[in-house]
Amino acid sequence: MINPSVFLIIGLVAAILYALIFLGGTWLTRSNSKIMSERDESNNGKWKYDQSEIRRQDRLLEEAHALDLIKSSEYGVLSMTDEYGEAYGVPLNFVYDNTGCLYIHCAPSGRKLRAISVHPTTSFCIVGQTHVISRKFTTNYESVIMKCSAVTGLSEQERHHALELLIEKYSPYDKETGLKYISKSFHRTEIIRLDIVSVSGKAKSVAI
Repeated sequence: MINPSVFLIIGLVAAILYALIFLGGTWLTRSNSKIMSERDESNNGKWKYDQSEIRRQDRLLEEAHALDLIKSSEYGVLSMTDEYGEAYGVPLNFVYDNTGCLYIHCAPSGRKLRAISVHPTTSFCIVGQTHVISRKFTTNYESVIMKCSAVTGLSEQERHHALELLIEKYSPYDKETGLKYISKSFHRTEIIRLDIVSVSGKAKSVAI
C-alpha cells in the first residue's frame, strides 16, 4: 500500500508547478500587454466600423480596405477642439499598432496637448488615392474617418514602443540609426495615443 504521505508530496509538487506556470503566464501576459493597460477595456481594442451615418450608401468603403488605408497611409489630419472652443486641425505622421489605436509624436508642449487635455475626443481623417476626372466633373477617391479618444501621460515603455513603430513604418532600412535617435531625443518627445472608437469609410470609383 502506498504511503499517504507520498500522495501528499505529489499533490504539493503539482500545486507548486501549477502556481509557477500560472504566475509565469500572468507575468508574460502583463509584460506583453503593459502598453495597453490604460485603454478602455469596454472597447477590447476593437473599434466599431459604423457606416450608418453615410448618406450615400452606394459609396461605402469595405472595412478591409479601410484597414489597409489605416495601416499604410503616410499621413492623416487630426481634428480637435482647443481650450478656447475653437476648431483646430493639423496634418501629421502616424502609425497604427494593430490593436486598435494610433500613435503620433510631438513636442512635450504645444497646442495639440493643450487641446486634448480639455477635449480628448478627436477625429482623424485619412485620404487614400484620388483622381480628378475633369471631363466628368467628378473625382475618384477613398477616405477613412475615425472617432478617437486621445490619451497622454503614457508610460516610458509605451512611448518607446510607439517610437519604434514609427521608425519601422517610415524608416525601415535605418532602424538601427533610428533607435539611437530615439534614445537621444526621447526626453524631448511626447507621444499621443489615439484610441479608435469608431471608423467609417467612403469611396467613389467612376470609369475614366
